[in-house]
Amino acid sequence: LSTLSGGTEMSSYGNAQWEFLLGSDEVTTFVAVDEVGTTNDTPLLGCLLRIDMNAAPEAMPENHDRNTATIADPIKSTGFGMMLVSPEARGRGLAKMLLNEAMSKEDDRRQTIDDSVPTSS
Repeated sequence: LSTLSGGTEMSSYGNAQWEFLLGSDEVTTFVAVDEVGTTNDTPLLGCLLRIDMNAAPEAMPENHDRNTATIADPIKSTGFGMMLVSPEARGRGLAKMLLNEAMSKEDDRRQTIDDSVPTSS
């Protein structure tokens, strides 16, 4: 992933930063790989991270007794980041495919998208 992020605003992320980020239980990684060998340099064509987070519980009224209060279940929320697509795979809808996959999947730790990516004409 550090190679994929080179030349982007995330180029400062080395292996240690990626390992730290990907080691979180709240992060699910979606990657697209070239299994048919149509790209020259690397089989990794793109990635997207889904960050599962809990929003803060709704604020309690000021007159509520905070000593005896129970906090309601937090609201689930999700963020997306680190959308990276290799230069060889850009313009073919890969980012859209990664995002659609990430939005439709349940809480799996890692998803590999091995659909064949359309080649440019």
